[in-house]
Amino acid sequence: MLFVITARWKPEDVAKFIKVATEEFAKPLPKGTKSMGTYLLLGRCRMVTILDAPDEKTIFKIHQPYMEIAECDWAPAITPEEAQKALVE
Repeated sequence: MLFVITARWKPEDVAKFIKVATEEFAKPLPKGTKSMGTYLLLGRCRMVTILDAPDEKTIFKIHQPYMEIAECDWAPAITPEEAQKALVE
């Protein structure tokens, strides 16, 4: 299942965020999880990560170290075709 995680941090927390992110990115992902990409953004959110993970609990575990230093949101991602199919069923 694909998930999109967005993060936004305050300018004064950049050093803290970089420290935590560097440590977390060095760790292996939980079993069954694959990173599809991480991108830095210009705009409201400063980073987006796309993960293929088995479930929401796995995403929550990955998200947890960032909770005190960044405003993060995450949501499952589906294609328009998958959404259309789900609405018809």
